[in-house]
Order: sequence, then structure tokens, then C-alpha cells
Amino acid sequence: MSGRAKRSPPTSPPDPSPTKRKRTTVKDPGGSTEARRTAAAILEIWAGVRTPPAAASALGVSLPRYYQLEQRAVGALVAACEPRPRGPGPNWERQIRSLERQLATSRRDCARLQALLRTSQRTIGLPAVESPPKSVPGKRRPNRPTARALRLAEALADSPGENAGEGLERTNDSAVVTATSVAAAAAHGATGDAP
Repeated sequence: MSGRAKRSPPTSPPDPSPTKRKRTTVKDPGGSTEARRTAAAILEIWAGVRTPPAAASALGVSLPRYYQLEQRAVGALVAACEPRPRGPGPNWERQIRSLERQLATSRRDCARLQALLRTSQRTIGLPAVESPPKSVPGKRRPNRPTARALRLAEALADSPGENAGEGLERTNDSAVVTATSVAAAAAHGATGDAP
């Protein structure tokens, strides 16, 4: 063994004064003066300093109204104690920028494909597709016939399955078909055509 002894690190002398805890200050929760007064009155009642009738008269509300305010406060307290998801929340600005980039890319792709289509049509010799005529302002577009809806209703009524047609009329007997045929007969009668 060598003659050198290991030295222990010097220790500081103990602090003669007892350790005092620092008093934590309550953060300002914000809110209006009326909301702060109501919250203070509710907390005083919960602490046992006031009674509900005394707090209601101090707030200038009736006792049932005070109990409504207290119920809302309890609901807000429970909602604030719900666990929050960990990590950063959704960044809406970043998501908007990402969607704008995707939209710009999609528009460029659409323009490129439209140009490619026009070039292909010219090369093959196909005429360009005409765009549908724009509606004239002031004119209503005629209603589409309801044949598709009637076919779908018939398919649903005829579909095999448990309780498939329950509550549905057959399309031949339905009020819509009857009303349509009556309207068509009236139109033919008005023009003088025989049905």
C-alpha cells in the first residue's frame, strides 16, 4: 500500500437556520371581475368560510342561481382535470401549409394532364370536348327526372334480406308514381291529346 491516503471531499458546515419553504404564489387565472368574484365566493363556501345563502346575497343572486353557478364550476373543474394528450398538439398552420402545397401540386398535375389530353386529341384527330353551356342568369334549370330514384327504391324493396321490403311500397303502387301519372294525364288533357 502506498503512503498516500485518499482524501474525502471537504464538507460544508451545516446551515444553522432551519430550512423555510418558499410560499408559492397563485398564478393569475384571468377572467372578468364578475367571474373572479363568483369563483372566490364558491371557494369560500367550499372552504367553510361562508354559507351558501350568505354567498348568494354577497353576489346579489338568488340561492337557486348560486347553486346553478356552483354546478357549472364543478363541471369546469372536472373538465379541467381530464388528462391531456402528451406531446405537442396539432399545429394547424403547418397543416394548412401542407394542404396548400398538396393543392398546388394537384393543380399542376391537372393542368399537365389537360395539356397532355389536348395534345393526344390533336394527334389522333379527335375533336375537343365542348364545355357544357353556362346557365343563363334568371332561368331555372329544369328538374331532373326521378327515374334513378325510383329504380333505386324498387331495388331496395326487391332486395332479398331480412325485413328488406318492410315499410316500403312497391314503386308501381307508390304515391310518387301515382302523382306523376296523374300530372302527366292532366298535361295531356290540357293540350287536347288523348292518353
